[in-house]
Amino acid sequence: MRRELVRTHLRDGVLDVALGDSMMTARQCAELSDVLGEYIEDREVRAVLLHSESADFCVGIDDQLVVQRSNGPTPADLLAGFRVPVVAALTGRVESAGLELALAADVRLAAPDASFRLSEVSQGRLPYWGGTQRLPRV
Repeated sequence: MRRELVRTHLRDGVLDVALGDSMMTARQCAELSDVLGEYIEDREVRAVLLHSESADFCVGIDDQLVVQRSNGPTPADLLAGFRVPVVAALTGRVESAGLELALAADVRLAAPDASFRLSEVSQGRLPYWGGTQRLPRV
C-alpha cells in the first residue's frame, strides 16, 4: 500500500510515526495498521514515537470507519503490542481515536495546549478501540 497519510522514519532505533491528517479516516487507519504491523517485530526498533503533523493530534474518527470495522487488531491494539516503549507526543485536540491511540502508548507527553475527550460518550456510543478499558488503567 502506498502511504500518503502516515509517514515513517527509522533512525538510530527510533521509529518515528507521523499522522498526516487530524481526522482518522479509513485510509489513515489502514496505513497506520500497515506500518505498525510491519515494524512490531522488527528488532532494529528500540522505541516508537507517535505524533501528528497537524496542529491537532487527532480530532476524531470518520463515521465510515466505524461502519467498516474489521475483525483484525486495531491500531491501538498494535501500538500496545510493541515490546519497546511507545511515546505519544500530543498537541491540540486529542479526541476519540486519537485519545485511544494515546492511551495505548506507554508514555504520553502533552503540550500545554492539549485537550482530551472521548467524544463518542457524549453521542451515546462507546469508544471503538478499547478506550473504556485503557483509560481506567492509565
